[in-house]
Amino acid sequence: MPDKNQPSSFTGIIEADEAFLPEPFKGKRKMPRASRKRGGGKVPLVPVLISYQRGDKFTYKVMDRNTKENISRAITPLLSEGCCLCTDGNLSYKSIVEKLDINLDHKRIIASDGRIVEGIYHIQHVNGFISLWKEWLDRFRGVGTVYVKHYLAWYIWMRDKSYGEENLWLKEATGQLTPFE
Repeated sequence: MPDKNQPSSFTGIIEADEAFLPEPFKGKRKMPRASRKRGGGKVPLVPVLISYQRGDKFTYKVMDRNTKENISRAITPLLSEGCCLCTDGNLSYKSIVEKLDINLDHKRIIASDGRIVEGIYHIQHVNGFISLWKEWLDRFRGVGTVYVKHYLAWYIWMRDKSYGEENLWLKEATGQLTPFE
């Protein structure tokens, strides 16, 4: 259901970055590991690729693993001729862009070189979105991996509706407001 509301392609300046969430194993009957009695250890992480077109168009893809192939499958359909892709220093994006048959500008934002390249290219919008989304997500004390995309869609919907009337979401949920009002 949330996937249907995502844009199918982007134009202009596109920012992309991955977010990593701990996998809580909520709602699963069997865990792939023994229960932890105390303390640490490596927590398995779920990668989520979030792409943003300047002008408030978001898309996201929950991936099994953070591999070049998964990133390519998620981001390639979104890219169009003449757009500019801004990413972090992840080398996967560089090889993905090199293999594409379209004319595309790619700006890698390396933190040690500065947050902004050529005055306008940065990934601060998508990083800010990820930060606010994770902060909002903390109230749920971990979400099941299966439902991450639903929580992302919910957050984007609330974020978009927060600029309007205070209880607009309640009116939409109860059917008191049609989508065209």
